[in-house]
Amino acid sequence: MQISGSDLSGFAIPKNIKEAVIMFRVENSWIGKNNLRSSDINFAGWDGSKWIILETSEKTNDSTYTYFEAYTNSFSPFAITAEKENVTS
Repeated sequence: MQISGSDLSGFAIPKNIKEAVIMFRVENSWIGKNNLRSSDINFAGWDGSKWIILETSEKTNDSTYTYFEAYTNSFSPFAITAEKENVTS
């Protein structure tokens, strides 16, 4: 079977991806050193002009890592981000 270049276009686009799950882990020591909570950790995808925060959830942790899942409907450059929530009194 031969596939032409036009048949490959758009292979990893929302039309062709129903629900992709990306699993990643972050070292607990890094989270602690940066005074973060696991809820401060997110996964972001690049949409071609800006970073979009994807739905991210903590799944489990052990003595070394906290494990997360993020959901996407397309593939792009990705980044693990951390942003502290500002709390004012």
